[in-house]
Amino acid sequence: MFDRMTLAFGRMPVSLATISGIAVVGFMGLKVATATQDKAERVVLDNGVTVLLLPMPEADQVAIETIYNVGFVHEPKGMTQAAHLLEHLACNAATRSYKPNEAMNLLNQFGMANAETLPSWTHYDYVLPANKLELALQIEAERLTSLKIDREIVRVEALRCYQETDFVERNPASGMTKHAFMALNQAWRHGMTSALVRGGLEDFSIEELENFHRAFYRPDNLTVVIIGGFNRDHAFELIEEHLGDVRPPKRSRPAAIDWSRIPNRTTVRWDAKVRAVCLAFPPPSNRRDQIALSLLGAALTQELMNDPEINAVASTVTCTNHLWSVGELPFYVYATAKPEASLEDVERALVRWMRSITVERPANGVVVQMRMMADQLSQQISALTWSYVENAAKMVARQRGGDEKFGVGMVLGQSAINWGVADRLIGPDPATSMSELSSLTADKLHDLIVRYLDPDKQIVCRLMPAAVANQPD
Repeated sequence: MFDRMTLAFGRMPVSLATISGIAVVGFMGLKVATATQDKAERVVLDNGVTVLLLPMPEADQVAIETIYNVGFVHEPKGMTQAAHLLEHLACNAATRSYKPNEAMNLLNQFGMANAETLPSWTHYDYVLPANKLELALQIEAERLTSLKIDREIVRVEALRCYQETDFVERNPASGMTKHAFMALNQAWRHGMTSALVRGGLEDFSIEELENFHRAFYRPDNLTVVIIGGFNRDHAFELIEEHLGDVRPPKRSRPAAIDWSRIPNRTTVRWDAKVRAVCLAFPPPSNRRDQIALSLLGAALTQELMNDPEINAVASTVTCTNHLWSVGELPFYVYATAKPEASLEDVERALVRWMRSITVERPANGVVVQMRMMADQLSQQISALTWSYVENAAKMVARQRGGDEKFGVGMVLGQSAINWGVADRLIGPDPATSMSELSSLTADKLHDLIVRYLDPDKQIVCRLMPAAVANQPD
């Protein structure tokens, strides 16, 4: 339930869930329309659940995304991988109506179901026959209200998490980036200098896991996206029936990371072979600047990946983007060291690249690319017509070898996750959030970069295998 695909949106590589067989649409926006049968709308229920709906009467399938604002950067002290384990438990633990594994097996029997944990959010993906919408909502409600975490299911799912860790580590191209952010959170949030990514999960107390679940798996921390063959009024009846009465727990969510207390240099020892460097810059507090920096990272990703000095010493390099956006996450660049390179070499290359950004006025092409991304975010959902779905589905079917029904499911699923990503990034009022980006200039962008990516604000974190953490590079 980890990295399934690496796809391309524009010039930015992104990781998406298994429903995303191909990147068939761009990132959806949030152009809210009136509450008619075939228009997109965004509604927040009384208990805080955010609902994004786009009926497509021609479809006989429905794509559902449930997105929780919880990820690796929220994990409690000493509980590395807890968010990932919780994703496994939400999928496979028993609930009021289902035995262990029964709900996921049932969903996959009717269609496709999967999940993925990211640094600041977790998403659950469903593509089902249109008449199974209620089943997905009922299962989601039970994950919120009656998840049964016991020692046996923790043991089973911990082993699966370790197996995924081993699989990811064997792929040099992955850079173990997700696991790195688990370890980085332990340093940033808790001041830890060590982290386990393939041990300790089975020792977490049931009470600690239940508390973590209650703190984040709550209606006011949930977005539900539904696109496809459903009646709008009937869908709202089902949503209200299954999710509308779920009450937020009294337990509050942990505070945000206090970036002012983090030392400017730290080393984290972890039980992985990868050696890596992360440069991080504390995030802005306002959404407008968070969006701008997120788009900046996406626009600069290809330049970062093609930098000769970085390529000489790093096997994997990535930075801030749409999915790993600025907010709870800092603006960051992350790179893993080649076997023959030292971490000092990697850090030097990343620092030089970041300083070049603050010194040089951004190229107009970067500004144009950011504006284009902003336009896609704010407008593209209005272009998602049934005709588009049909044409894109044919392309998917040809490339993946399935039939057109399979293709339609892929297109609807991809569209649902894209809309959810856009909603997380730009928020409930896209016009206000995006207004200044539409008039962005190179000079304004440079001022923003100088303000937030100042080298004096830079936080350097090294990740080193535990056995060699105290040895020179």
